[in-house]
Amino acid sequence: MNKSVQDLIIAAGIPEERVAERHFSKPVSLPYAVYYEIRDTYFTADDVIYSANNHITIEIYMDGYVDSELIENMQKQLDEKEIIYDISNDYVADENLCIVVFDYYE
Repeated sequence: MNKSVQDLIIAAGIPEERVAERHFSKPVSLPYAVYYEIRDTYFTADDVIYSANNHITIEIYMDGYVDSELIENMQKQLDEKEIIYDISNDYVADENLCIVVFDYYE
């Protein structure tokens, strides 16, 4: 578990019990967030890794609409930590879910 990522999400306004790494073991109510890390390597030479970063993804799930205040709070948390991020969103019509995704490197 990446405590710093979890703390960012909680500070944005999602309760701790609705934040999970990768998945939840039982259903939770909306909004909730899932985050995960993928170790990316950028520079290798002579069979040595000289630079490696973690790619962090935070997915925030909301009920049918984008909660602008929650998303602005998440952006504020990332901005305060001087984290450069990409943001995207999607709507899953079958489930009436909005998903906002934050991606960044650590």
